[in-house]
Amino acid sequence: MIKRKKTVFLISAGIILAVAVYLIICCLFDASFLSSEKSGKSLKIGWITDIQHGEKNYGDKLSTLGVAAINNFLDHCNQESVDFVVSTGDMVSDRNIKDDAVLKLHERVKDELEAFRGSAYYVLGNHDVCDADKDRVVDLYNMPNNYYSFKERGIKFIVLDQQFNEDGSSYKDGNCYFGGHLPQKELEWLKNEVDSAGGKVVVLAHQPLIDFGGESMMKAKKIRNIFSSSGKVIAVLQGHIQPTEEQKHQLVEGVHYFTLSSPTYVETRLNHAIMEIDLESYKIKLNRQMDKNNELLVELYHEANDKCGAIEDEDTHEYINNLSWWNKFKIWFLYKRYGDEKYWNIDSLRADQVSNIKAYADSLCYDNFLRLREEFKGY
Repeated sequence: MIKRKKTVFLISAGIILAVAVYLIICCLFDASFLSSEKSGKSLKIGWITDIQHGEKNYGDKLSTLGVAAINNFLDHCNQESVDFVVSTGDMVSDRNIKDDAVLKLHERVKDELEAFRGSAYYVLGNHDVCDADKDRVVDLYNMPNNYYSFKERGIKFIVLDQQFNEDGSSYKDGNCYFGGHLPQKELEWLKNEVDSAGGKVVVLAHQPLIDFGGESMMKAKKIRNIFSSSGKVIAVLQGHIQPTEEQKHQLVEGVHYFTLSSPTYVETRLNHAIMEIDLESYKIKLNRQMDKNNELLVELYHEANDKCGAIEDEDTHEYINNLSWWNKFKIWFLYKRYGDEKYWNIDSLRADQVSNIKAYADSLCYDNFLRLREEFKGY
């Protein structure tokens, strides 16, 4: 009997010891490995915008780089252990295509972004829906609505749909004002979402809500007033344009407006950002990433253009100066590689212009463009 009691005692002591060790480990490691929810003091967001994935490049817009840009972005997000990722519009390039062809590009973007191990949230951009049915795009990305909100770690995120004409009609069949507009119904919804937020708010938009001119959003002051008067909105993430240094970050009436460049323009290849929000102070850090070769590529272009770009024929000189530098590079490359007019798109050019462009191609700094071509291998 005594021996049996001793055995029971030893088993009980062993269980108590195991529980004690378990509790100590939990305290030491903050039990974060026992929970599916992150328990850190900051929220990390992976942010990409204006991927404009497509099957053809146009000028300095390298739409065929879209998939590589997404993969590069997600690699960085996984390395940084971000909580979730957002794409703030213009996932695809709808140039010269419509309907099912646009949706096919969207499907590829969604497939690539779903490789991320966590949640992905989407904002509609003008190129996403101008030539495709908006409802079908919303369904494809499993968005709850064309505009919606969600919460992550106590912060409310509000996703806007600005893809409306001034009369309140949705973009359709190429009928698009690229600056965007918010219909009255959505404006009222937005105010209610901000007012009802129990904590801080971050807004995800496509067109800039700051008046940068050009394609900034129409009548955005009303929206900014909702944000600033609430005391709740801490940041707005937006895309659509290639921002200047000054436009990349502006603090307006207590709200941070961040504008991000596209990852598929020559000068901002593979661009994206990681945003970190301190959940106690709500201070924000934004780390922008870009291809390390971009400065070299731009420098090579300007060096070649400045030193070797002179042509005496005034009309042709003006024509060439109006080309993007990516097109200039293609002209040079095709001429050097083939030396044959059948590989050129010259239908709209006069014979003397073709002749002078050939001369221009021959006059370019050959060594610089060899280096430039080497940098672009694989793209």
